[in-house]
Amino acid sequence: MTSTPKIGFAGLGQLGTALAQKLDAACRLRAVWNRTNKDIGLESVETMSSFEELCQSVDWLFSCVADDAALKALTDRMTQSQIRPTIHVSFATCSPDQVSALSDLHHKMGVAFVNAPVLGRPDVVEAGQASFLLAGDTKSIDLIKPVLESIGNVAHKLGPDPRMAAAAKLAINYLVACQIASLTEAAHAMSNFDGGEAALQQTIKNSPLDSPVIQLFSGAIADRKFTPALFDLELAQKDLNYFQSMAPAANGLYLTKAVQTHMENSLLAIDCPVDWSGLASHLLEPASETC
Repeated sequence: MTSTPKIGFAGLGQLGTALAQKLDAACRLRAVWNRTNKDIGLESVETMSSFEELCQSVDWLFSCVADDAALKALTDRMTQSQIRPTIHVSFATCSPDQVSALSDLHHKMGVAFVNAPVLGRPDVVEAGQASFLLAGDTKSIDLIKPVLESIGNVAHKLGPDPRMAAAAKLAINYLVACQIASLTEAAHAMSNFDGGEAALQQTIKNSPLDSPVIQLFSGAIADRKFTPALFDLELAQKDLNYFQSMAPAANGLYLTKAVQTHMENSLLAIDCPVDWSGLASHLLEPASETC
């Protein structure tokens, strides 16, 4: 590998596109690939016709896919490539078990694997405020950490076990989901009083409860701003299912089950993509007013 690695990117959904654009601005991407044709406005970056072609043309591969199945499919295709990148950095939020299994498969291929789930929605990534949770091959983490810190807020090193980054990301998403659900239920209860929701908003501000997360989602709930789906509620539901699976005793996750019920009811009530700010939107307004 040359002193300046050739960098590629696979998976150009909303989050992936934001990450690819930031990486290109910081260190120039060599090539990109997406499962479906997509123009992300990077004229100097080559779009490869296949994932195998991308693998053969880069030294470092960054990817951002939706779930366990998509990351496994990507890894399986990497095994079919005669030439592979030396490092694969996955931004996906996946289950710890799947990440562990795929890390082992990378090791057999001779590809260093770094699990690097992202804390931040596409708008946060675009603003350069995303955080990254890094776990896996320690030498590779030391190489890529400065790159990620050049496009985001901070990159946390969580050790050599790639499952640690997956578990931490799922736990954080669970905590945020609980905050959204509790904010929604509080707004629903206060709506019984004239001006109740406005009073709730006022009292949250500058209180011990106040935080960037509370500010973001309490405002979205107050404004009934459940679109666009910057983090699709279905993806949040997937993450909560992964979180439940990693607990030693799933029957002890009482809050998780309650939040899952809110998600299921909202997804049934709304027939368009909805952001997870609408996690319990079935309590607040008809679906027809949400889309």
